[in-house]
Amino acid sequence: MAELQNLFQQISTELSKVTRSVNAQGINSQINTFQGNAKEFQDWVQSIEKYCTISQIDNAKDKILIAYQASNDHVNKFIQRYLGDKDRTNWTNISEKK
Repeated sequence: MAELQNLFQQISTELSKVTRSVNAQGINSQINTFQGNAKEFQDWVQSIEKYCTISQIDNAKDKILIAYQASNDHVNKFIQRYLGDKDRTNWTNISEKK
């Protein structure tokens, strides 16, 4: 019985990985990559919000990970700093234009 439970857990874990991979590919086809141009920032945030609404994603960390996926190297580094700082990690800090 324990072996069967372990097998189902492994299958569940692998399916989660596949789902994340497919979702990441979907993100890139639905959200333009943000290059850091301030004039494009609000459109980029709105496209992430739209994607999250359609995909029924309301978790702030998931939104940040989507932003991370849909941005270039310089923006990635900025977002990565937020991901590393648990006190500041929230979608509002990322999505508001400073």
